[in-house]
Amino acid sequence: MDAPRWTLASAASVGGFGAAADLERGLTATLGYRIGESWGAVSGFRALSVDYDRNGFVYDTTQHGPLLGAHFKF
Repeated sequence: MDAPRWTLASAASVGGFGAAADLERGLTATLGYRIGESWGAVSGFRALSVDYDRNGFVYDTTQHGPLLGAHFKF
């Protein structure tokens, strides 16, 4: 049975809790297409929010944007 040509994937993460960052949250959603037997392409969106505060250094930001990639299976 062949693998499907189109794939849809998502992932979410939460971390930090004072160990590294105070709080870190991430969300990714992708749509993939199998071009051939070994090659594929993927596009999607990623958002990452970080709340970090140590020794007077503060990094509290949200970054987000599109992603584009290719993969090879061997």
